[in-house]
Amino acid sequence: MARWVESKNVGGVSEVTLLTPIKKGFIPGEGRTYEQRLHQALTLTQERIANGYPTAISTIPTIHFARWLILRPQQYLCGDVDPRGRLTYGATNLADDTAIKLEMEKLTSWLFFASNFDGDMMAYLRDFAVFLGEDLDHVWGNCEGYPAKGASRDFDGFWAYAKKYQLTTHAFYNAYPGLSVPRIHQLAAFKDLFDAFVARTRDGDGRSIDGLAEAFDQFVAETACFPSAFPDAGGMYRIPVPTGEIHRRGAG
Repeated sequence: MARWVESKNVGGVSEVTLLTPIKKGFIPGEGRTYEQRLHQALTLTQERIANGYPTAISTIPTIHFARWLILRPQQYLCGDVDPRGRLTYGATNLADDTAIKLEMEKLTSWLFFASNFDGDMMAYLRDFAVFLGEDLDHVWGNCEGYPAKGASRDFDGFWAYAKKYQLTTHAFYNAYPGLSVPRIHQLAAFKDLFDAFVARTRDGDGRSIDGLAEAFDQFVAETACFPSAFPDAGGMYRIPVPTGEIHRRGAG
C-alpha cells in the first residue's frame, strides 16, 4: 500500500493541496454537466465573497487561505486546439494527418484545491465536514470517488478520499510563523484601537495632550478584556457588542 502524503507544517500553519478528477458527462435528469454545476457553485461562492456576504467556509476560524480552480485539458496539456475542438500535438500544420489528435471530451477536467490553515490536516478536514456539510458535498460531490453519503455522514470516507488525491508540497513558506488566524485578527483589531488612542492623545503639533498618563491608564483598562472578544483555543467567537458597551464594562 502506498504511503499517504504528509502535509507540511511551518510555525503552526499547515498546507494541503488536492487534485481530484471531475465526473464526466451530464447529471442525470439535468441539462448540465458535473463540471458546469461545479463551476456554478464556485462562482456563486466567489460572488458572495466579492460582495462581502458570509459564506459557509467563513465559519471555520483556522483558515488562512483557500482556493479552488477547475483545471481543464486545454490548460494542462501542451498543444493546439484545431477547429473541430481536438487537441493537436507535434504539428505546425493543423491539417497534418500525422499529428496525434485527442478528442477533448475524452479528457478529464480536475478540481484543484489548495489551503493553508492552523493545526493538523485531519482536524481541518473534520471542521470542513462538520461546519460545511452539504456545501462541501455541492463542490466535491461533482468529483469521482467522493463518498456517496457525503463528508459529514462519512468522515472516514472523506478522509481517505482526500489523502488519495493529496499532492506532495516540495517547499512551503509561512511569512508569520507562530501566529494563528484568531491571533492575527486580534492583533489587527488591537492595532486599530491603539491608532485611535494615539490620535486622541496628540495635539495638532504632534505633542501629547495634558493628562496622557490618565488617558493611557483608561486605554489599558478598556482593552484589558480585549482578548475575550476573540476566538479561544476551540475557535469559538463571542457575540460582538457595541464599542460603547465595551467601554462601560471596562470603566465599571
